[in-house]
Amino acid sequence: MSFTKLAPSRPFEGKPRINWSGIYGASPKKPLIYRIPVLGKPPVTFTAENLPQGLTLNEKGIISGTVEEAGNYDVTVTCTNELGSDTQTLTLEIENTHLALTPVLGFGSWNSFNDKVTQEDMMRTARIFDEEGYAEYGYAYMNIDSTWQGYIGGPHMAVVPNSKFPDMKGYCDYCHELGFKAGIYSSPYKWCWGGSGLPGCTCGETDPKVLNLNGGVGSDHREQNNVDQWDEWGFDYLKYDWNFVDIPTCEIMRKCLLNAKRDYVYSLSVDCHYRDAAYWSKNSQLWRDGPDSSDEWDTLMALFSTCDKWSKFDSKGHFFDLDVLEVIKCRGVECRLTEDEQIFAYSFRAVFPAPILIGNRMEDLNEFARALLCNEEIIAVNQDRLCQPAVLFRAYQEQNAAEGCRNVRVYKKLLYDGSYCLAVFNFGDTEDDFVLELGEQKTVRDLWAKEDLPASSTLTVHTVSHSAKVFRIR
Repeated sequence: MSFTKLAPSRPFEGKPRINWSGIYGASPKKPLIYRIPVLGKPPVTFTAENLPQGLTLNEKGIISGTVEEAGNYDVTVTCTNELGSDTQTLTLEIENTHLALTPVLGFGSWNSFNDKVTQEDMMRTARIFDEEGYAEYGYAYMNIDSTWQGYIGGPHMAVVPNSKFPDMKGYCDYCHELGFKAGIYSSPYKWCWGGSGLPGCTCGETDPKVLNLNGGVGSDHREQNNVDQWDEWGFDYLKYDWNFVDIPTCEIMRKCLLNAKRDYVYSLSVDCHYRDAAYWSKNSQLWRDGPDSSDEWDTLMALFSTCDKWSKFDSKGHFFDLDVLEVIKCRGVECRLTEDEQIFAYSFRAVFPAPILIGNRMEDLNEFARALLCNEEIIAVNQDRLCQPAVLFRAYQEQNAAEGCRNVRVYKKLLYDGSYCLAVFNFGDTEDDFVLELGEQKTVRDLWAKEDLPASSTLTVHTVSHSAKVFRIR
């Protein structure tokens, strides 16, 4: 039982409630796929006014097609069921590289399936996201990690799949039919992480300028070959993995993706050097510089420290990545993080903000996990279109030999509608009580509990060790 109260997840109850940021980006002349995330009792019907030419809206709430002309298009969407309706405006930003305007939400396969991942695993996962309501909270990316690779061949002389993925185009088509995006993994190395003999984007002799454990970057570059193949299959996202990430190598792939037939969210992994922060934060949608996620408190703290350092470079369409989020089970065994520590992990991803890619087998998730992953009010903070990172607001720290370490930090995040969030993180090993001054009288809402607190000019907070709370202040 967690100290922080969680409201239950009920995606298929009540009147329609649209769960988006209100913005979505795509390039002109490239395929667009966007599923409207909406809660409410089914069936829900969808209508749209002012869709730009080239786009259609189907009965499942999926907007798809191609917009020829660049520009911003305001589309009025109405979702209706027997209990009522919800009407909101979606701004489509049709510009080159205007992708992932808010943090990516979805699924990453590595921590779930490791090197055993198969096409059926991924399709089953997508089906669960669709049927059990996760899509209605905005989770949209179904990303295959390493070990799909077979050998170099095919019409493009690119990396083609092994027997675990017999029909990559079929997989991408399946994702798109459900309104999801499909992601793939690669590396500029000759050999990818995750197993032996997994080809990457280069071959031939090693470039002596870039040495690494996997044999360096080869002199015979096949980045364009691979992009042509991914285009043909229908992928929408690339996790590009090497250590250390260097700008010249990054640029080769970036230019190939920019000139591709499809839009690709470009995710750089794993060690982007801080000195080049200005480059990563402009030329990729996601970038990493920190440990792989795990179910250990020390790792969680290491991730938090990197996020705290890098978040000032976040902006619309460009976000520091904290790797996948694991809850309940990690790599098939019970999670060593407490429920409060799992809430802590989701909370700081929400407020900084960071991508949230679920790293669990969806079959393992219980009611606690659903409540954690599917809180539309917390997700709205993560997806807020202002894309303002949280900043330190208050810190309460002291060392007491008898009572232990007090270490509580409060972060403030400004939101698009003029309100703001206060996120309280207890890093220490003691309980803590304190009062936050809000100035004039404010309306306060506990977002995890989905409960309004009495209007006040102060906020009294009680926390326990390794816990987090998030409040919205209006």
